[in-house]
Amino acid sequence: MALDFQHPIVNWQVPVVISNNPLYTRTRVYKSYAENGDYSVLAEFNSKDISGNIITSWADPDPNSQMTNYYLTTYHQPSVGYESDYLLTFFQLLPREKRMITMMASSLPRVISDYMTDNDYRVALQFAIKHFNSLSPLTNYDINTFPKNWENLLFLDFQYFVIVSKYLVVSVRDFRTSIANYSMDVDRGSKMLNQIDRLRQKQEQVMIQLKWSLGPDGSGGGYGMGMGTVQLPISFGGSLGKNLMNVFDLMKLSF
Repeated sequence: MALDFQHPIVNWQVPVVISNNPLYTRTRVYKSYAENGDYSVLAEFNSKDISGNIITSWADPDPNSQMTNYYLTTYHQPSVGYESDYLLTFFQLLPREKRMITMMASSLPRVISDYMTDNDYRVALQFAIKHFNSLSPLTNYDINTFPKNWENLLFLDFQYFVIVSKYLVVSVRDFRTSIANYSMDVDRGSKMLNQIDRLRQKQEQVMIQLKWSLGPDGSGGGYGMGMGTVQLPISFGGSLGKNLMNVFDLMKLSF
């Protein structure tokens, strides 16, 4: 039996207001090919398994289904014909996602990791990839196509979004005191955030420089053109001064 990571296994979290209500006995799964498109009922089943546990996972049996499809779930009260508001779903972790999330969880202090779920980590990882793609030159990587040799940079960005997403929960001013005309603040959280911002700025500079060397096809061949509207072939012999206008620090061109 093979493990299939190409077809969706849909997961969701059940709100307390539903799990504590015994009248919700049926679950419906809806599917759409567009996030804001029309959703049709794909399946309906008992909300609990034979052991009495609430079902929170479902595998799409359609062999043509893809993880680019969209799924929603609702809970139904057959006795009164009432259906709950829809719940958002998320897919099972891919092996690469699970490996990176495991690494991330082990690197964080418990004061942050205790607040995190697998879906929280996944959202932070997706933000990290989207941020990388948004830096010039624009790219379109996803978790499957992101260059493996650059995972160290992605991991740093991943860590940033994890910390920021949960940092406000644990970032508190230690104390503040005033005596006569003197006051003192002990605010280690603010210092940590300032340091994070400085590291992030440096990280973005490195990312931009390396992205120009990667090339549009991800092969590492570089872009071979200048920053502007005129392409510069790189094989005329001669070298463009690196410090010229400081603009070309992002590129190592020869022409």
